[in-house]
Amino acid sequence: MVERADLEGADPEAPVSTVGALDGRVIGPGGDAEDVRLAMAARRQRRLAVVDHDGTLLGLLCLKRSGRGFCSAEDVAAREAERAARRGEHRAQDAAEGAAEATPSASAAPHPPSGRGGPTPARAGDGPGW
Repeated sequence: MVERADLEGADPEAPVSTVGALDGRVIGPGGDAEDVRLAMAARRQRRLAVVDHDGTLLGLLCLKRSGRGFCSAEDVAAREAERAARRGEHRAQDAAEGAAEATPSASAAPHPPSGRGGPTPARAGDGPGW
């Protein structure tokens, strides 16, 4: 089982099996849910893999951020929707900032020549602006 902390400083080419660990991250299906929740909360452990006697993955326990219960499928879906919305907001903000950088503001834009000794417009190949 690989947790975020396992990836910090890990070789990006390393096989997952060498990055993660099982010790303290798996439990059998017979554990008491309340005891498991209390133990996870005490260790500040958010996820625990449930495996059978052969080590086959049966499921994943996900502790809510509050530590007061386990995540439901609806909780996981809602969190993913929040993340997707934030990604969309960040993309829109990045696009708006990029457009603002590409288009000078009215106060920063050079004024056109007035014909009274002001700067002359640049010609193609003359370099930037006025």
